[in-house]
Amino acid sequence: MAGEQIIQAVGTEFNIEITDQQKIELVVTEGKVKVGVQNPSEKPTSNPEPQFLSVDARTVSAGEKLMLGDSNEAITEVSADDIAVKLSWRSGNLIFRGESLEEAVKEVGRYTSVEFVFMNEDLKKMRVAGLFKAGDVEGLLATLRENFDIVTHRDDNGKVLLSID
Repeated sequence: MAGEQIIQAVGTEFNIEITDQQKIELVVTEGKVKVGVQNPSEKPTSNPEPQFLSVDARTVSAGEKLMLGDSNEAITEVSADDIAVKLSWRSGNLIFRGESLEEAVKEVGRYTSVEFVFMNEDLKKMRVAGLFKAGDVEGLLATLRENFDIVTHRDDNGKVLLSID
């Protein structure tokens, strides 16, 4: 269960991510997954019983993605490259392919307790690409300094301040 959604595996592999907007992104990489909303009267307790979806529940298959909580919740195809990017965290890597620096820093922040502070709003929009080790803050900062001329330093509280020289 993720939020109020039930995602039931049917001999499968899949990835779930809850976005900043509290939507649930489901990407199926193998097999099929059934998806439905849990009954409000059956919300988890301290000892939850498993819930099962009916045979006519919506099904998402390998190579497809569904954004739960989106206005249309349409099932769309996902390329093999996009799946590799989504699953890169499993091998300890993070792959960025033109995401904004703000999005990249948020993703890196999921694997470390370091807080990043943008001193310039324009920096948030800068596009980055590359492969980084999850949690390797120093490697990320070195890349930002060397390839993007971004000035980085830590304040007295350990926050990483990012600015343009």
